[in-house]
Amino acid sequence: MSFQHSHDLSGIHKKRIRWLEFSPKTPSLASGDEGGIVVVWDIHTGLARATLDLKEPITVFAWDRKKKDRLFVGLSTGAVCVIEELKIQGTFVKTGVTGASVHAIASSPSGRIAMAIGSEVHIAHELEHGGWATIDILPAPASFRDFDADARLRPRSLHFHNGSSKLIVSYLNHGIVCWDLSLLTQLWEIPPNESQLNIGYSTYLPQLSVIAATNMSTGVVMYSLKSRKLIGEHEVPLQADRNVPINIANLNDSGRVVSGGHDGSIFVWEIESNELSQQGTLD
Repeated sequence: MSFQHSHDLSGIHKKRIRWLEFSPKTPSLASGDEGGIVVVWDIHTGLARATLDLKEPITVFAWDRKKKDRLFVGLSTGAVCVIEELKIQGTFVKTGVTGASVHAIASSPSGRIAMAIGSEVHIAHELEHGGWATIDILPAPASFRDFDADARLRPRSLHFHNGSSKLIVSYLNHGIVCWDLSLLTQLWEIPPNESQLNIGYSTYLPQLSVIAATNMSTGVVMYSLKSRKLIGEHEVPLQADRNVPINIANLNDSGRVVSGGHDGSIFVWEIESNELSQQGTLD
């Protein structure tokens, strides 16, 4: 199956879009920009369901996998806003962190969320009396001790694994690590190597036990979580003078992932065959 043009979603964002994510509960796509605007689009009609102004640059967000129309929005200030029923109600996750950008957010089937804020990974849940708060912070990965002090500890992507009991964290400089969230201990790692130094983003395909990541030097790499070995590597157009990470996403559990390039190219990869299935260019 190939992807065809459906809608142009335009006319609302005035500044650069930083994040896109489809809702797991409704036919909706959320987009967020550097000016603080979040738009929730109806993917059938191409019309906006809601437009929200958070007043601060948006860095990332994630839909709640448990509750319909709940969105967790990360800001450049370090705050994580909780949007309920597509309305801003002034609810923020209590993390104790300010001034460090939010790099990643993930929602679990049980209702917990994970947030990468600065150098830390926070685990938070909803409180009985309302609101949200951090309950645990993961320690630094073991490989952090083996690196030069200039190698920043920066979690880039988060993926709940085995329901809500484990969390896979992809780090900018320190590989891919799986954590036991009940004990806050490191279970395994895919250490940094020449194929995946400086990870940009990653996506998890649980049905195939595969994690695919983009790096800052060549393009896309894919690992089996069973063997924790490299199973695929693909080059995409990257510009050395642009220190901008390329995103990657799982295409609705189809066994495919989509990634981009600095020249506006879009690539769809088949995981099992390790082949390119579609390529296009954004105008």
